[in-house]
Amino acid sequence: MINLIFALDRNNLFGNQNKLAWHYSEDLQYFKEKTLNKKCIMGEQTFYSVLRNGKPLPNRISVVATLNEFDFPGVEVTHDIFKYLEEHKDEDLYVIGGKSIIELTYKMADVIYLTYIDADHEGDIYLNIDLSNFDLVDERVSGVLHFRKYIKKNKKLMIKIVLTTLVQFLIYYSVAYWTYRALGFNEHNIIEII
Repeated sequence: MINLIFALDRNNLFGNQNKLAWHYSEDLQYFKEKTLNKKCIMGEQTFYSVLRNGKPLPNRISVVATLNEFDFPGVEVTHDIFKYLEEHKDEDLYVIGGKSIIELTYKMADVIYLTYIDADHEGDIYLNIDLSNFDLVDERVSGVLHFRKYIKKNKKLMIKIVLTTLVQFLIYYSVAYWTYRALGFNEHNIIEII
């Protein structure tokens, strides 16, 4: 599945001099939760901007999309991001930036995790994307941060998500039902409890 994850302020500001234009620890934690142990695809400049002590993002597989010659220990490289995404679309991929990579790939995304920041910031990098082919399916608000999840308007994907949710629901209630039966509850009591 192709996921994009990024943040924008109310003016579609994306960054400042190839760095984040803000610092919200809750947003950084959200990014970490979503991308931990996943493949993170990024442009070369974004890769260098996230290096800490000369190391890529920890506990993630970094994939750098670049047209330049590039080599970094432990980092995958692609010179054709579209081909890479197509060939790996069955994996849980996270495209994390920068601006050009997001604008080139967002139409291929199945899911977009957008942190909308309801505030103004200083910066020089703005995103130009159209989310009209995506449905907002979840939003959690914490102060000025709006953690939004968009899903591509795609019947196959929606069916997969609905079926997955239904299966999770059935498993939960089956386990609950048989647990209560094993404890000696009758069906009438179980229905009231569940």
